[in-house]
Amino acid sequence: TVGGGGKILQVVQSAKTDTASWSAHATTRVATGLTASITPSATTSKILIQYMINIGYQGSNSQYYLHLFKDSTEINNGDAAASRKRAHNGWGGSFNGNLEEYMSNTQSGMFLDSPSTTSSISYSIKHTDATGTGTYYINRSHRDHNAAGYDPRFASNIILMEVGA
Repeated sequence: TVGGGGKILQVVQSAKTDTASWSAHATTRVATGLTASITPSATTSKILIQYMINIGYQGSNSQYYLHLFKDSTEINNGDAAASRKRAHNGWGGSFNGNLEEYMSNTQSGMFLDSPSTTSSISYSIKHTDATGTGTYYINRSHRDHNAAGYDPRFASNIILMEVGA
């Protein structure tokens, strides 16, 4: 029989070790490049999504939000409340001066999805900004100087696990 209560049936990992950038947008979800696909073996299976993403940003950026997508549908975000933005994860705040120019935030998250299909599914992390200004980077800082003690390069990962029902 296919499945088995709570057993891990398959694991898919996508590691992104290169860098990329995108222009911030306040309402349109922008792809970060962190994505993975899985084909469930049974319609009763669940998919456990886990990710870790490293995002660099300009000193003037103060808040950003991450959005979890299943194919083209946003999943697992907060409830609607007046004019507040909805997201899966976010970072807010700013450091002193321009210190954040050579920093990167590491965000992580997870969600257990019930896709009810045996067709291939793609899960991805997208991004919005509080105000829609500036540039963001995956796996590097904004400044990106070639210095041994600062501005490192990072890896971001997404792991999908099929869990038997």
